[in-house]
This record gives sequence, structure tokens and C-alpha cells, in this order.
Amino acid sequence: MSAVAYSPDGSWLFGGGKDGTLRPWNPRTGAYRGLRTGNDSPLHAVAASPDGQWIATAGEDATVRVWDRAGGQVVAAQRTEGTLRSCSRRPDGQGLAVGGDRGLYVYRFRPTL
Repeated sequence: MSAVAYSPDGSWLFGGGKDGTLRPWNPRTGAYRGLRTGNDSPLHAVAASPDGQWIATAGEDATVRVWDRAGGQVVAAQRTEGTLRSCSRRPDGQGLAVGGDRGLYVYRFRPTL
């Protein structure tokens, strides 16, 4: 795992790594709660919304993806330039800041889940 993030209430732990797969885990038991695929390359960053309903991933394919936690679908995606190294959600859950080899990107969105 090269990227991990807890949901704000601690009931989910999200991890991603070299294979580009996002793994939601039960932090109490360590059991997987399903797998999310769709990233084209290794993940370097994961962030969860304040209510735990969406998860953002970023990595070597220079694309930020926002996933619906319950359904596992990508609800938003944005291509940037260069490898992405970090992401952080806004406290209100309405956007992300993403950092990478070519700079800082700020996205404002309202996921409709």
C-alpha cells in the first residue's frame, strides 16, 4: 500500500498501491469490503469525503477519480499533467486539492450520490 485514508467516522479504511486497485477495508477485522478497479496505474493518494460516501484517488496516470463508496462507480474524473502524489479533501466535502510533479490542482465539485 502506498496510499491509505480513514473515513472520518473510522468505520472504513481505504488503501491503494502499485496495482491501481482501491481496497476498502474493515479496520476492526482487516477484511476487505470489496475491490474498486479502474485506475490505469499505481495509486499514490487516497482521500475520503467527510461523510464517507465518496473516495478520491490519484496516481501515476495523472487522473483524479472520485468513487461512490457504496456502488463502486466513478462519479467524477479529471485528467491533469504529470504524476499525482497527494490529495486532500476540502473540510466541507465539496472539492479536492491534488499535488503532483507539475503543480497543485484544486477541484470544486458536488458529487451527486
